[in-house]
Amino acid sequence: MSEEWDVAIAKQQRWAQFATLAIYAFIVSSAIFILLSLAIMALGIEGSEDLLELYGIAAIVVSAVFFLLSVPTVGAWIYRAQANLQLATEYRLDISPGWAVGWFFVPFANLVKPYEAMKQLWSNTAGSADPDAGSPLGRWWGCFLVGGITENIGARMLDSIELVQTGLVITAAGSCLRAAAAWFLLEIIRKVTSSQSASAGIAETFA
Repeated sequence: MSEEWDVAIAKQQRWAQFATLAIYAFIVSSAIFILLSLAIMALGIEGSEDLLELYGIAAIVVSAVFFLLSVPTVGAWIYRAQANLQLATEYRLDISPGWAVGWFFVPFANLVKPYEAMKQLWSNTAGSADPDAGSPLGRWWGCFLVGGITENIGARMLDSIELVQTGLVITAAGSCLRAAAAWFLLEIIRKVTSSQSASAGIAETFA
């Protein structure tokens, strides 16, 4: 068990590093995207043709960073952390490691199930009777969902000349929320990885 656990922890730590780098890249690119939005709003549409072009490029970069880096690396970390939890406990998890990731891609269920999977991980790793108390879980998931909806609404408004300014405001607000969600996710990754990596008191950590 000890050797298997050491190998599992090493894999998780490696994916935690990859996920952390990808999330930081997403936060930085989101900040640039938000600053461009503010600049365009300040200058007006007619006086910011070059900025509008950069805005479009930034939007693509943010999407590329999130989907090409954050999604697979964070997904791999979630799977590894849930698999470690399953390895360290004697009971079957309500949500398997595979479904902890898979639920993100199931329409409608992805509004609730990923949060439940992360709550399962946080509760059993931190050993907290109330995983919502003082944890970043609710803030992470709330910002993630509301930010995504807000960004989507703002992006649709950008197609109309009359609504561009309003669309920029709403899109920037959504980007702020998604960046905040990424920050809270970093806290979750650090806490869970640290708890699972502690070689002393493993039984207490996963009690």
